[in-house]
Amino acid sequence: MSLLEKLDRLLVGLSRTLWRLVLWALGLALVLGVLLFGLVLSLIAVIWSLLRGKRPSPVRFQWQRAGAGMPPWAQRGARKSSADAADVVDVEVREVPPSPDNAARLGQGGGKRPPDA
Repeated sequence: MSLLEKLDRLLVGLSRTLWRLVLWALGLALVLGVLLFGLVLSLIAVIWSLLRGKRPSPVRFQWQRAGAGMPPWAQRGARKSSADAADVVDVEVREVPPSPDNAARLGQGGGKRPPDA
């Protein structure tokens, strides 16, 4: 093996190692950029909700088994028992009389009505 072949192998190995390092650095920069973007977006949402006077609601993630989050019509083999039908409660319908505040706001009389435009 000549000196040129050894030098060629050395340069090829160095260039491969350099490319691997560059690609790892780019991948790491991409992942960190996405995480930073998500963090900034979350902070903007929290600040926006606080400026509007609303409390930011917490987000809770919960791992579920496969099929646990499926709608009832998509689940196979799960039939409703007669106990489910016994949980239904019938109620009588009654009409709630409007209060003067709600009637005025809805424009149904019982209070000052806003002028028509």
